[in-house]
Amino acid sequence: MGAWVPCWRRRHEREQGQGQGQGRGRGNCEEDWISVYSAHFGDDYHMLAAFSLWQIRIAVWVRKEHLPRITNVQTGGVATGIAGVVKNKGGTAVSFDFHETTFCFINSHLAAR
Repeated sequence: MGAWVPCWRRRHEREQGQGQGQGRGRGNCEEDWISVYSAHFGDDYHMLAAFSLWQIRIAVWVRKEHLPRITNVQTGGVATGIAGVVKNKGGTAVSFDFHETTFCFINSHLAAR
């Protein structure tokens, strides 16, 4: 995994998103997906939040030392598939405040037109 999710030592937050169909046949359930990334990031990081729409997923890990300074954690998603309700297309997001700065990470899988 390190070849495509580098392990930077100085980075304080990490976001990882997954689009539809990624990981099929190799444990595509959310728990497996989260455990692989948690193991990769190590004990210095804590998963702050995660959100899924079927296979469209997002999760944010932060360094444990920063947890006391993080507030207003929010997650959400919008399904834009068939009839605007099917979850095979859409977006997921995680936002939070760190000190006086707001961060928002978005992952999407949208229809090609």
